[in-house]
Amino acid sequence: MGHSHCYVCDLNNPSGLRVEFRLEDDKAIGRFIPQREHQSFEDVTHGGVLSALLDAAMNRTLLFRSIKGKTARLKVRFRREAKIGEPLTILGELVRVKKSYALTRGEVRDSQNNIIAQGEAIFMVQPVRTSRGLAHGGRSQKRVG
Repeated sequence: MGHSHCYVCDLNNPSGLRVEFRLEDDKAIGRFIPQREHQSFEDVTHGGVLSALLDAAMNRTLLFRSIKGKTARLKVRFRREAKIGEPLTILGELVRVKKSYALTRGEVRDSQNNIIAQGEAIFMVQPVRTSRGLAHGGRSQKRVG
């Protein structure tokens, strides 16, 4: 279940972050260790990399439910610096799915379980073709969690 050549989650993209996500307790969970090429300030991971990790984790929680969506809005709050070389855990969870959109939230945590960044995203749910025509990937009015 991959995004061909996705910057974050395609394990075969030589320029990508190569994060493998798994579903655990209804959350998409991935691990990443930032390297020097991911830094902004000395020994600090670039905020754009952290934002991309959050976006991918939140999207992955949809994909694990066979819902296809594209990011419509991404909001990120940075709480601490993510140090280069320190393992990060990225979590994404589905909050709510309606006919045309899904609301998600996510976190990036360091190895001491401190919150590095938090995010919320709205994804436009893409219709899925079925034998009966077009259908949406989510269930209307479904609240998760």
